[in-house]
Amino acid sequence: MRSVNLQNDGAGLGLAVIHAIHEAQVSEHGGGTGVRDAMLLEPDADPARDTPTSAAGYGLAFVRNHPFIAGNKRTGLIALELFLRLNGFRLTADNAACVVEILALAAGERTDEQFTDWVRRHATR
Repeated sequence: MRSVNLQNDGAGLGLAVIHAIHEAQVSEHGGGTGVRDAMLLEPDADPARDTPTSAAGYGLAFVRNHPFIAGNKRTGLIALELFLRLNGFRLTADNAACVVEILALAAGERTDEQFTDWVRRHATR
């Protein structure tokens, strides 16, 4: 299982931000609230990566690990997009393409590398 870097270093997303994203998504779209496994919210020990790769890490961590009771795919996508924006990038894929990619990742139809490559291709300055 992957963990995600939740350190609030000015360029990353802090734990409070992740919880706020999750709560907003569950409030708007429904689903159970709360954390299923807090250990899956521990900081990532991997060395620094380029911004699109780090952004993909948020999607991978939440979609694959399911740290929350519900809303993991939504939280992962929003966290990925927010991380990109905070670091001067934007995700150019339209909403439908994002949904297809996140659902494919959740279904095991994408490897980590394929998903990360997709984010890299659609992250622009």
